[in-house]
Amino acid sequence: MRILIWFFAISAVVVGMLAFIALYPPARDQALVATNAAIADKNIQMEKNISFGPDPMHRLDIYAPSDRHATYAQSLKNPIVIFYYGGGWRMGEKSFYQFAGAALAAQGYRVVIPDYRLFPEVQFKGFMGDAGRAYQWVWEQLAEPANKEIVVMGHSAGAHMAALLAYGEQYRLGEAPRPAAMVGLAGPYSFDPTDWPSTQDIFADVDQADAARPVAFVNDNSPPSLMFHGDRDDVVKLWNQEELAKALDAHNVPHETHVLPDTGHYKILFSLSRPLREKMAVVERIKSFIDRHVDE
Repeated sequence: MRILIWFFAISAVVVGMLAFIALYPPARDQALVATNAAIADKNIQMEKNISFGPDPMHRLDIYAPSDRHATYAQSLKNPIVIFYYGGGWRMGEKSFYQFAGAALAAQGYRVVIPDYRLFPEVQFKGFMGDAGRAYQWVWEQLAEPANKEIVVMGHSAGAHMAALLAYGEQYRLGEAPRPAAMVGLAGPYSFDPTDWPSTQDIFADVDQADAARPVAFVNDNSPPSLMFHGDRDDVVKLWNQEELAKALDAHNVPHETHVLPDTGHYKILFSLSRPLREKMAVVERIKSFIDRHVDE
C-alpha cells in the first residue's frame, strides 16, 4: 500500500511539472533551451561577453565551429552572421539564444549575437543605435580584416532591427557597408509602431513613422532577403512579410518568402533548436539561400 501511495505521489509531481512547463511559456521555453543545450553540437566554440561599447548591455557572444568540426574550413570562407533576438524591444538576453548560435555555427558560420538596451531604459533611437554599433564592431573587428561579408538575421523585433540595418543606410555606423543578405523570422516589417498601442511608447522618439518601417527603405540596392513566417502567428501578422515581399518585387531585389504550416510566433524561432531543426528545415533553407546569394 505504501508503495502505491509513493507511486501516485511521484506521478502527481511529474504530471504537475510537465503541466507547468506546457502551460507557462517561460518555463516551457527554458526547458526547451536546456534540452537543446544538453544535446547541442559539442564541436562549437564560444567567446562570451565581448565588449562592443561602453554600456553594460554592449556585449556580444560569438559562436564558431571548432577546428575539429567538419565545417571549420568552410567557416573561414563563409560570411559572418549577426543574429538580433526579439522580445518586443522590452526583454531578452543573448545567453538565451545559445541554440540559435550553435545551430548556425554548425552550418559553417561564425555567428555573433549581441545584447542591446531595452525599453524603458531607451526608446527606438537607443536600441537601433546599439544594433548599429554592434554591426559596426563586427565589420571593423571581424569582417573587414578577413575580407568577409555580413549577413544580418533576427526574430520578431530582432528581424525588424536586422531589416532596418539591411535597407536603411542611416542605421549603419561609420564605414560599415550594407550587409550581403537579410534573413528574417516573423518580422514586423511593415506595421506602424508609432500608432500601435503596445509600441507607441517605445517608438515615441521617432520623428516620422516611416523612419521605423523597414519596408519604407527598400530600394534597388537592397540586399537579397529571406523571410519566414508562421501561418498561425497571432503576435506579428503575416501581412508584414507580404508587404515587404511586394516592395522587394517592385525593386527587383532577389528574395524568398516561406509560410510555415501549423507554426506560431515562437515555434518559428525554435525551428533553429535541435528538437525541431531537422523537422522544419529552416536552417537548411537559410544555408541554401546564403550559399546562392552571398559570394565567398
